Amino acid sequence: MEGILNNLSLATYNCRGFKSSMPDVQKLLNDYQIIFLQETWLAKQQLDNLSCLGVSHFAFGRADYDFNDGLVLGRGHGGTAGDRSKQTCS
Repeated sequence: MEGILNNLSLATYNCRGFKSSMPDVQKLLNDYQIIFLQETWLAKQQLDNLSCLGVSHFAFGRADYDFNDGLVLGRGHGGTAGDRSKQTCS
């Protein structure tokens, strides 16, 4: 465990919309073992979009709104996500 912590690389990124920031997020995934995203602007029904980042990572997220709550005007808001390289498990 100590060796993992000594070499752990983390990043945080305000992506201002996950879909439009995917190239930047993908670069972060290549450079860091764990990333945290803010302002993903995803609805609960869109959280599975996080899994499109690749099979070498675990992704999870939280959305602040739900399409089932009624009419959504404008862009999404809020939302957070995290992504961890599966290599950090070993």
